Amino acid sequence: MHPGKRSSRAVFSAPPDERDEIGNPSRDLVEIGRAWVSLVPVTAREYMYAGGERALVTHKLTMARPAFEIPQNAIATVAGRVFDVQAALDAPSSAEITLMCVEKRS
Repeated sequence: MHPGKRSSRAVFSAPPDERDEIGNPSRDLVEIGRAWVSLVPVTAREYMYAGGERALVTHKLTMARPAFEIPQNAIATVAGRVFDVQAALDAPSSAEITLMCVEKRS
């Protein structure tokens, strides 16, 4: 991918491995790195459930191989939009990494 196509700045964060005084996992997020990414929508679907309507929007983030590790429970923030990282498509011979993400809706 041409570097000029990576036009969005992403901040990656993840919950720390720490636990509070009663053993619950921490809800805080710790920044693990920043990278320039290409953000491409992949699918969008709506479905009904007991509480009403729900939309699921998936995106593909493509970036140069980062110097930091991206855990499975990472969160990417791009231009104020928040994405849950679902999977990393990583070819060892490639200089890029592709992350499949689901946009969090409030």
